[in-house]
Amino acid sequence: MESTSARLRAAQASHNSLGRIYGSAIETLPQTTKDTIGYSSAAHRVMREDHQNIGIILDHLHDGILQAIKLRNELNSLLDEVDCETHREIADATLDQRDEIIAAGHARAVTLHAKYAAAVVEVHARTQALVAPIATKIVNNSRITAGSGTIAQELNSDSQDEADT
Repeated sequence: MESTSARLRAAQASHNSLGRIYGSAIETLPQTTKDTIGYSSAAHRVMREDHQNIGIILDHLHDGILQAIKLRNELNSLLDEVDCETHREIADATLDQRDEIIAAGHARAVTLHAKYAAAVVEVHARTQALVAPIATKIVNNSRITAGSGTIAQELNSDSQDEADT
């Protein structure tokens, strides 16, 4: 999981950088025809936003992974404690008590697994709730840049706003 975390951080930095590049391109696009510059500017705004949003998604995924790693480490530590405690109890017990002690130790371990499984599900749900609306926006933006006419509508809206002023 740690290497996944490092890869997510690297990808996040890359997308943040791309977002900044698209943002500066918006300011430096050459002045050709008004429609061409408007379309290019709108497309660059969409790409900048997408890359910034991908960076945000990667940050949320990274945080979720770190929370899952923390939960894994806590669970491992608690299971080790249960194991050591159960072995100590077995060592001090009579033969007829051992099965009961083993069953009790197993029950404690199963309870811990259930508790931590629920915690991991909560982390997943929180992360998904943060990521889903951003991912939906990126998907919708891909429809814009694929030629659905929304950029053209945005340009027409900009032209109309200029005509109204």
